[in-house]
Amino acid sequence: MDVHQLLGILGFSLVLWWMYKGFLKQPTSYNDYIDRATLYDAVLLNKNKAKDILKDALTLQSLSNIEKASINLEIGFIEFKQMEYESAVTYFDTAFELISQEKFLYNKKYIDVIKAYIYAHQKEKAIEIYNNLIARQSYDRRFGKLKKLESWF
Repeated sequence: MDVHQLLGILGFSLVLWWMYKGFLKQPTSYNDYIDRATLYDAVLLNKNKAKDILKDALTLQSLSNIEKASINLEIGFIEFKQMEYESAVTYFDTAFELISQEKFLYNKKYIDVIKAYIYAHQKEKAIEIYNNLIARQSYDRRFGKLKKLESWF
């Protein structure tokens, strides 16, 4: 067996493993559900299936509040990409209620969170979320990147 055959077998094995994990194996953990939803959203471009997977993940009893918030944020981001702003802000509301007292790191997608509230005609709520996030510069200075949104208010 030469190197090319070995690499071919290894590559085929990886594809089989990826298919098993992505489509056949029942997700059982937060990471399993996130991986599966990401596969459907980013690779297969099936956002509705990704949302269904994430909604199923919310039934896991073992989820921490940060994990529940993360899932709600991801569903909201999908809704935002589909221009379903009222639905997106519902998921964002749930997420921020779950982690209002928690420390979490900056994510550039928070710009879309604020935009979703504005597009959903909830400017006051957008300002409230903005102020909450800007205050988090005390432990993660990257939240300051949100200041470019001040002109939106």
